[in-house]
Order: sequence, then structure tokens, then C-alpha cells
Amino acid sequence: DFNAIESTRLQTVGSSAEMPRRGPFIDSVAKSGGNEFHGELVAYGSSDRLEGGNVNDALRAAGVRGVPKLHGMWDYSGAIGGRIVRDKLWFFVSGRTEGYNREILNAFREDGSPILVETDQAFHAEKLQWQASQRNKVTLFYHGALDIQRRGASQFRPVESMEIHRGPVSMYKGEWQHVRGSSMVAQL
Repeated sequence: DFNAIESTRLQTVGSSAEMPRRGPFIDSVAKSGGNEFHGELVAYGSSDRLEGGNVNDALRAAGVRGVPKLHGMWDYSGAIGGRIVRDKLWFFVSGRTEGYNREILNAFREDGSPILVETDQAFHAEKLQWQASQRNKVTLFYHGALDIQRRGASQFRPVESMEIHRGPVSMYKGEWQHVRGSSMVAQL
């Protein structure tokens, strides 16, 4: 959920020991609550009325009956963060749902209506921070995501062969941070 991210660093080559494998390194910091309450609501959407087509005579002669149209696209999210106890305990929560329904190229039902790929994704994040003392801070974080897609049909595979793919992902974090003196920070 990009609306739950405060900042991100992307490194494509030459990563340090933080990244144990080849490939891109992405380091993101989730938003936190503070002593003031803040929130946001965001909504995006689209439909086939904003799309164009480029099927020419050569494609029609090859059997292309039309380009896969977008039947709907949406992206809704909300977030709020603030204090539970001033200068001691803060929270942040966010949620997002997005998805689209798009036709599959040259895939039609018996009645001639198009077969759609239907995709839904849902995300949520929760973060709790506690300043236990001047030198000790505890952070708890959870992020969950669920990707659901109905897929598998084509012009050669009937709509009955479609399957529902579910891809849940969960990420947890617990952190204790201790400051010792003016130059040492320990994290566990």
C-alpha cells in the first residue's frame, strides 16, 4: 500500500551487505502516528470510455475481433494516525483496495459476451509505537495483502476452465530501540 509509505530507497546495483542477493534493493519506511491526528482518503477509477482502439484491417483479417476493453478499474484507500497517549503511545492504520476487470483477447462466451479477467487486491497496515522511556522505544508493525484473480480462459480455453487464484501475504515486525549515551543506538 503506497499510501502507507513515508519514504522509499531503491538501489538497482552495488548494494551493501544489507542486501544478501543480486537484484534490486528496496527499503521502505512505513508512516507513523504522532501527537497530532492526520488522515487521508484517496479514490481513483476509470472505465472503457477513456480507452482508444488500434485494430486495423490487417489485424481484423488475422481474426482479431477487438482489443480487450477495460470494464472497470478502481483504487480506494484511507489512512489515519495519531496519539493514544501524548508523547508516549502512537498508532497508524491504513487500508486500500484496488482492482480491474479487463477482457481477454478474442475470448468470448457462448452468447458472444466477452470473458473477463477479474482482479482484486486488498492491503492493510497497522503500526503501534511506544516510547517506554527516554532511551527505549518499542515498535510493532503488521502488513497484510490479498490478491484475488479469476483467470485461465483464452480463445482456446473455455470460461469453465477459469480458476480463482488467491495470493495472501503477511509481514510482521517487532522492534526495540535503545539509545545509550550520545553516540550508540542498539536495535533488536
